[in-house]
Amino acid sequence: MRFFYELLLISPISSLEISHISCTGMGPICNMGAEIGATTSLFPYNKRMYNYLKWADIDPSVKQKYEQMAEKDKARYEKEMTAYKNRAALPVQEEVDDEDDE
Repeated sequence: MRFFYELLLISPISSLEISHISCTGMGPICNMGAEIGATTSLFPYNKRMYNYLKWADIDPSVKQKYEQMAEKDKARYEKEMTAYKNRAALPVQEEVDDEDDE
């Protein structure tokens, strides 16, 4: 975590220091800037941003293959997480009658 705070304090941040940070990893760093009082946080446009934006414009037939794999992973993840949940806990969708509220 110290590394990210140091990145925020360096002015200007060199592209070598942030070239390994993913595009989605830059967002939380900008949020940390707001937490310490910055009014604005910016990152220079780099190859990682280009690749991220390029993915957003990918052909739907190609993207569908990856989205299907992501859905399978999501289903597997949800199945594994339910194995560890407290058996007495109610799902979030269910409401519990609270007699003390009346």
